[in-house]
Amino acid sequence: MTAHGSSGGHVLSAPGWLDVHFTAAAKEYEALLDAAAFARGWSVLDAGCGSGPFLPLLRKRVGDDGQLHAMDLAAENIEACSRDAGLNVRASLGSVTHLPYRDGCFDGAWSANVLQYFDDEEALSVVAEMRRVVRPGGIVAVKDVDMTAWPYRRRRR
Repeated sequence: MTAHGSSGGHVLSAPGWLDVHFTAAAKEYEALLDAAAFARGWSVLDAGCGSGPFLPLLRKRVGDDGQLHAMDLAAENIEACSRDAGLNVRASLGSVTHLPYRDGCFDGAWSANVLQYFDDEEALSVVAEMRRVVRPGGIVAVKDVDMTAWPYRRRRR
């Protein structure tokens, strides 16, 4: 495995690394989920859930009567997000390129920091898959890495 990598072969996708990253940006992620406007009682998919750091935030939005589904390519990530039984999450192993769900079965879908692993054509296909599994009128929300937030400066000698 590569540094901070997972069994899925992606760098920076190991549970420990994901948790540190999430903690560093938690305030911004809360704001993004507020903007996504998932409603109480909804069934929401976290596609490419990683170790599940967004699941408590999603639970807060859909409430106890909502349903959460988490799916990831790496078995250790599914194991990590399955440990918190208090969230009542249905976790499964799978790929965002071929979501193992029927058409229109969710009210919403969320994906964070996943599309960076795909080229443009594949990323469009992933978003199309998310749209396929969300009912008409539902919400598909995608948050991905913004490399413009990383300032690079030339070092002066």
